[in-house]
Order: sequence, then structure tokens, then C-alpha cells
Amino acid sequence: MLTVAGLSLFIRSQGSQHQVLYIFTIITLLGVPAGVIVAALDHVKLHRSIMLFVFWVCLAAGAVFAFMPGRLLWRLVFG
Repeated sequence: MLTVAGLSLFIRSQGSQHQVLYIFTIITLLGVPAGVIVAALDHVKLHRSIMLFVFWVCLAAGAVFAFMPGRLLWRLVFG
């Protein structure tokens, strides 16, 4: 996740719509290390909460925004 989030910082776009997706990149780059740190400190419930938050906000919501009509992924998948 960290590799993909880091590489997403280098994606350039023609419009301003893509810039909203950088919020998910920042949340991922901060949330995953925070989750690993709290797991190492043996705070399992907090680790689970952080990881679920990162998953639902960044992966699920990010995918919804990436597949919005008119965006590149929408055109690639649905023509």
C-alpha cells in the first residue's frame, strides 16, 4: 500500500479533479505506519481501527472516486 501510495504522488493529470485523490494518498502514507507502530506497542484494537479506517477511506472510497463517470478508469472499463 505504501509503495502504490508513494508512486501515486508522481501521477500527473490534465484537470483539477485528480488532486482530490491525493487526500487518500496522504491518509495512506500516514495511517499505515501509524497502524504498524501501534501494533508494535501491542495496542491491537487501535491497530485494527486504524487499518480499517485506512482501508475504507482510502481503498474503497478512493476506488469509487476513481471510477466516477467521465474519469479515465470509467472510460477504460465501460468505454
